[in-house]
Amino acid sequence: MLSSGPPIESSATFKYNGQEYELNVSTLARLSLLGQGAHGTVLKMQHTQSAAVMAVKVKLLRLMLQGLHRNSERG
Repeated sequence: MLSSGPPIESSATFKYNGQEYELNVSTLARLSLLGQGAHGTVLKMQHTQSAAVMAVKVKLLRLMLQGLHRNSERG
């Protein structure tokens, strides 16, 4: 069985107005939902340290992997 484990996280750095910032889940605030599709959700988010507003795609990787694992157990 696939472990539910901790959330999958990513981090990066980006430059905004000439300053470099860290970008990860804890530095983003959700503003609104922009759209949903078969492979994820796009959210309008604001970086809390820089006030930069951006679109962030949240992929449904964990759910897709769990579905693939369940299907492989059946067949």
